[in-house]
Amino acid sequence: FLIATSIVQGTLFGSVAAGTAMATDIENGFFERLLAAPSSRTSILVGRVMGAAVLAFVQAWVFMGVALPFGLTVESGLFGMLLVALAAGVLGAGVGAITMSFALRTGSAEAVQGSFPLLFAGLFLSGAFFPRDLMDGWFKTVAGYNPFTYLIEGLRSLVIEGLDMGHVATAIGVAAVIFAAGMLLSNAALR
Repeated sequence: FLIATSIVQGTLFGSVAAGTAMATDIENGFFERLLAAPSSRTSILVGRVMGAAVLAFVQAWVFMGVALPFGLTVESGLFGMLLVALAAGVLGAGVGAITMSFALRTGSAEAVQGSFPLLFAGLFLSGAFFPRDLMDGWFKTVAGYNPFTYLIEGLRSLVIEGLDMGHVATAIGVAAVIFAAGMLLSNAALR
């Protein structure tokens, strides 16, 4: 039940590193040299975003690999595990891009790291730790509007129920929207 939550939580932790590294480059003056180089400014963002995506993709496999000897069974099989890792990669790229926009706006590694509690609150106010049908009151309402709920429920369905393309499309769709928003924000901040 919690493997999808663990993967998303690990992805959030790892993706903040992309923004923190960008802010550190700004603080140390290395970013100025990158801007002076005869390369596309967008490539600076793409490199960091791809790094965050690859880290999240690999992290997802590590989480599942560690959990397998302790009883993890993935009902959708190896293909489902690949889909979970792909969704984590897209989410990692999106969150990495969002934190890079913070880095470009503030130039402070501390400010970027300070943004993590917002992401973490989003995770806790979702269906990450409890099924929505067991919730009630304001928590259930907030979880119903929280995109992390649909991302995690989609990934969780691959593990518990098997391959349901509706759930998969929702999970990857949420990750893709976060990625698109992150790229828009970071491109705007770079300008």
